[in-house]
Amino acid sequence: MEKSTIVLGCLLAIGAIAQPGTNTPKNQSISLVEKLHYQIHSEDFNKTLTKTEQLEEFEGSTPGPNGWGNYNYNEIQYGVDGSNMVYVKNWDSQTSSWQATERKQQKTHNVTGAKTEATNWTYLNGAYQLANKTLYVRDASGHQSDYYYLIYNGSTYDTVLWVVPFYDAQGVDTLWQLRIPQGGQWLKTENHSYTYDSYGNLTQVLVKEWDASQTSLTNKAKDDRTVNTNGQIDEKLTYTWNSNSSSWVNDSKATYTYSANGDPLEETYYSNATGSWKESWKYNYTYDTQSLVADILHPVDYYYPDFSNKIVSKPLGYTVRQKNGANWDSAFSAVYVYNNYSVSVEEHHVIPAKIYPNPVANRLFIESTENLDHAIFKLFTLQGKLVDIKQIDNSNVNLSDLESGIYIYTVEENNLTIHHGKLK
Repeated sequence: MEKSTIVLGCLLAIGAIAQPGTNTPKNQSISLVEKLHYQIHSEDFNKTLTKTEQLEEFEGSTPGPNGWGNYNYNEIQYGVDGSNMVYVKNWDSQTSSWQATERKQQKTHNVTGAKTEATNWTYLNGAYQLANKTLYVRDASGHQSDYYYLIYNGSTYDTVLWVVPFYDAQGVDTLWQLRIPQGGQWLKTENHSYTYDSYGNLTQVLVKEWDASQTSLTNKAKDDRTVNTNGQIDEKLTYTWNSNSSSWVNDSKATYTYSANGDPLEETYYSNATGSWKESWKYNYTYDTQSLVADILHPVDYYYPDFSNKIVSKPLGYTVRQKNGANWDSAFSAVYVYNNYSVSVEEHHVIPAKIYPNPVANRLFIESTENLDHAIFKLFTLQGKLVDIKQIDNSNVNLSDLESGIYIYTVEENNLTIHHGKLK
C-alpha cells in the first residue's frame, strides 16, 4: 500500500463525527488535516467563555417519495470534567425509531479545558466496539506539540500516525509534518504548510509528499483562499499536482456569502471535470441572530461550516442541495436542538472583577481583590479571532489602538481564564 493511502486512511477519523450529507464535494474538498488544524485554532477561544446554552441534539432528514423523512440523529452528552460524548443513530423505518447503528465519540479535556483525547467506537453485533483514538499533547507553553492517531486491534492500540506541528517565532503554526511507523522507525510522509496574511488569516494550505529516501519533497495538493476584510473566506480554490506536466491542476472551488454581522449564509461548490466550472452542491445556513455561538457549549468541531471558524450567531440548522440540470434538488436538511445551561463561577475559575470604562477609549481599568500582576488580557472578535494580547500593568490595559467594535475579552493566568466578558 502506498504511504499516502495509509495516511489518508488514518486521518479519516481525526475530524469530527461526520454529519449526514457528508459524501459531497464540500467535505471532499476540506483537507482532513485541515479539520484538525481548525479544531485546535478554535478550541482555546471556545473553552474560555461561560455558556448559557448547550447543544443537545442534531436532527437530520432527507427527502423521499412521501416528503421529508428522518435520517440521522446525534445526541450529545456532557461530563462535569468538560468531556463530551456524541452518539450517532440512524432512523429505522421498520420500527419507526432511532437505532444505535453507527458510532459514538468521546472527547476528554485537561484542567485548563484543552482537549487531550478523542475516542471513537463503531456499533457492531449489537454493541459498541472500540475503533480508534487521537491523543493531543501540549508543551509547557500550551502549544499543541504532537498528535498521535491509534487504531484498536482487539486487545490494545497500535499507533499508526504521528503529526508534529512547527511554530514560528510568534507562536504561529506554519508547518505540520505527518509521520508513519515503518521498520521500527518513524518515516516522514507529508508536510502541510500554512501561509497567513498580515492579519493572521489562513490564505494557503500546501501539501507535499516525502520521497522514499526522506530527503526531498514533491508537490501533492494545495488550497488557495481569498479572504475578506473580516477574515472570512470569499473563495477557495483546490488544486492537485500533475507530475507529468509539472503544473497545478485546478479541480474544484467554493464560494461563500455572509450576512451583515458575519454569519456564513451560503456555500456553493463547483467541479471542473470538463475544463469549465459547474455548480454541484449548495449549503445554506440559518441562525438566531439574538444569541451568540460563543455563549453555547458544544463540541468544538461540530458545527457546519466547521472549517471557517467564523460563525457569530447561534446556528439553527442548514440545508443541502445538489445541482441537477438547471434545478437545485433538496438532498438534506438539519436542525440543532439546545437546552439551557449554567456553570458555577468556581467551575470556570472566574474571580470577581470590575472592568471600566465600557465602552473604552484609551485605558481599561481592572479592579479585583486578586493580584493580577502576572495575568494577561486577551481580545477576540465575536468570530473568535484573537485580536491582541496585552500584559496587565498596574491594574490597567492600554487599548488606545483598538478599532471601534464589540469584542470578547478574557483575563488569564497560568493558562486559566479567571475573568471574561464583552467589551465595546
